[in-house]
Amino acid sequence: MAAQDSIKTAAQASWMAPIASFAMNHFIHSGKTERNVMAVSIIIVVISISLYIIGLSAGLYALANIKKVGKKGVLIPAMIGVVLNAAILSMFVYVSFNK
Repeated sequence: MAAQDSIKTAAQASWMAPIASFAMNHFIHSGKTERNVMAVSIIIVVISISLYIIGLSAGLYALANIKKVGKKGVLIPAMIGVVLNAAILSMFVYVSFNK
């Protein structure tokens, strides 16, 4: 029973990670001052990338263990999370290496 809950929670966390990151970015960005722009920007990037990686990992974990709990409540949230997080991370990589 606990394994089923953790797999469903991972699927939900997968699609919620980008939303949490966007919300966190908004609140941190709105509190920036001219003095600490660089420090805050670095913190935003590190936390955002970490959340996207965690979301992607959670989605992949849920998809890898879908046979244990069945598709209901796991497949769609995990797929949405994997696609969102992979797309956002791909954009980060593309922008980082194509300057």
